[in-house]
Amino acid sequence: MQTISGGENVTVVQDVFGAQSLGSEVKKAVLMHHGNPIRLERVGGAGGFAAESAKISNGVSMDPTAIVLEGASVKSGARLGYMVEVGNGSAIGERSHLYPYVKLGSACVVGKECSIFHSARAASGSAIGDKTNISLNTSIGNNAKIGRWCRVGAMAEIKDGAEIGSRSTIGNSAVVGSYARIGNGVRLDTGAMVGASSVIKDGCEIGLHSEIGSRVSMGVKCRVGDECRIGIDGGPARTLLGGNVVIGSFSIVKSGAKIPNRKVIEEHASL
Repeated sequence: MQTISGGENVTVVQDVFGAQSLGSEVKKAVLMHHGNPIRLERVGGAGGFAAESAKISNGVSMDPTAIVLEGASVKSGARLGYMVEVGNGSAIGERSHLYPYVKLGSACVVGKECSIFHSARAASGSAIGDKTNISLNTSIGNNAKIGRWCRVGAMAEIKDGAEIGSRSTIGNSAVVGSYARIGNGVRLDTGAMVGASSVIKDGCEIGLHSEIGSRVSMGVKCRVGDECRIGIDGGPARTLLGGNVVIGSFSIVKSGAKIPNRKVIEEHASL
C-alpha cells in the first residue's frame, strides 16, 4: 500500500503488467503513467481493471487480469481474456472477443463480433471492421485499417498505414507493406508479400510465397501463381498490371513492366 496525493492509502503500480498481476482481492489501484496517477477499479467487483474514465457496458466479460485504460470503451457482450490490454481511447464493439495476451494500442477501433486471437497486437490508431477474425501472433501497425468480414492468418504482418478492403483473406505469415492498398475480396495466400505503397485492386489472388514489390499497381481480378516475383528488383519505374491478368507460378516480372488487360503469362516466365 502507498499513500498518494490527497492522503488516500491505495495499491500503486508502476506499469500495466503490475496492475494485471494484482490478485483479485485488490479492488482498486492506481497506475502511475509518466508520473500521472490513473485510478483503476475492478469491473463488477471481480472482473479486470478499468480506468475511471473508461466506459464498460453491461454484459461485458473481463478476466481479472484484463485491463482497459483511460477513455476506452467496451460494448455489451464483448469478452476480454487473460492479460488483455485495451489502450487509451480504444473502442471494442458488441460481442467481440479478445483472446489471451491481445494488446491494443491507443485509439484503436474493433468493430462488432470480431475475434482477435492469442497474442495478436494492434498498434495505435488501427481499425478492424465488423466480423473480422485476426489470428494468433498477428501484428497490425499504426493507423492500419482492415475492413469487414476479413480473415487475417496467424503470424501475418499488416504494416503502418496499410489498408485492406472488406471480405479479403490474408494468409498465414503474409505481409502487407506500409501504406499498401488491398481492395475488396482479395486473397493473399500463405507467405505472400505485398510491398510498401502497392495497390492491389478488388478480387485479386496472390499465390503461396509470391512477392509483390513496392509501388506495384495491380488491376482487378488478377491471378498470380505460387513463388512469383513481381517488381522486387528495386527499379525506379512503377510496375503496372492491367485487369484480369494471369501470371503463372515461378514467374518473374521486373520493375517497370507494363502488362495489358487479360494477358496470360505461362509458368516460369521472365519479363
